[in-house]
Amino acid sequence: MSAGTTGFLFAPFSIGVVGGSRLGTRLLDRLSGRWVAFGAFGVAAISGTGLGGASVAAKNAGTAVVGETDRGIASGLLNTAPQLGSALGTAVISTVALGSVTDLPSGIFVALGAAVVGTAATLGLSGPRVTAGTAHWERGQP
Repeated sequence: MSAGTTGFLFAPFSIGVVGGSRLGTRLLDRLSGRWVAFGAFGVAAISGTGLGGASVAAKNAGTAVVGETDRGIASGLLNTAPQLGSALGTAVISTVALGSVTDLPSGIFVALGAAVVGTAATLGLSGPRVTAGTAHWERGQP
């Protein structure tokens, strides 16, 4: 496809991310950060709308648990980590997809399985638990 056609086809995804970010911000006023993140990650498997909501919930949680003087550093780390993760994840998943089987469609399913297993393995490595008693982000407050 041409660059213009590709950009046009990615537009709905990008609009979904922006819409999800706005929705995620509004939902944080009504629901706990954990529920917003849980729902958003579920939707992210389907569309860009979930990606936007999950990003808002993650940034809110990540900056709420640090002191005022460290919020800039935390924000920088929260913005860098997805970029680094995407780069490394793409390298690993494409290596698995192309090196594990002889045909690409089967390799994609093997890589998808590896991504699901890797994601499930990291669920227990989330660090300190944030609760309503330790941070205000649970109620959507900064």
